[in-house]
Amino acid sequence: MKTLVLGIGNPILSDDGAGIFACRMLKDAISGSCEFEDVDVEEGSVGGLILLDHILGYDSVIIIDAIKTENGKVGDIYKLGMDDFVNTLHTSSPHDVNFATAIEIGKKSMPESMPEQIVIYGIEVDRVDVFSENVTPEVREAIPRVVEMVVRDLKEAKRREQ
Repeated sequence: MKTLVLGIGNPILSDDGAGIFACRMLKDAISGSCEFEDVDVEEGSVGGLILLDHILGYDSVIIIDAIKTENGKVGDIYKLGMDDFVNTLHTSSPHDVNFATAIEIGKKSMPESMPEQIVIYGIEVDRVDVFSENVTPEVREAIPRVVEMVVRDLKEAKRREQ
């Protein structure tokens, strides 16, 4: 089973780089381990329909991204599935579709190439509009925790596969 872990964000916009920084740490953590030879780890500042270019052809995808919720505590980590985005579908413009809409378009237009499973890890963030290559202390503490969670998920998926 081929898996993609994709860190999304902008590493020069403070906390928005959380997904990117987590994937960099994940690469270091699993590098050289034959247990994870079927796992690709990538990073990108992508969204909308361009996201499909990255995930097509994989059996499963884990996305790590910054998230800002109304009542969230900075540094909290949320594990989300596609069902958590069911109320966010919109198609106001093909140039500005959100995550859930892009996935639905992929499922309808290329169902054979879409991943069977998509999991999103969201790290609750604070500053996403300040130019800085440093994340806030709470996000810095959350990054290794989310990496541990992803490694645990990858190992569990490998056990189920065998």
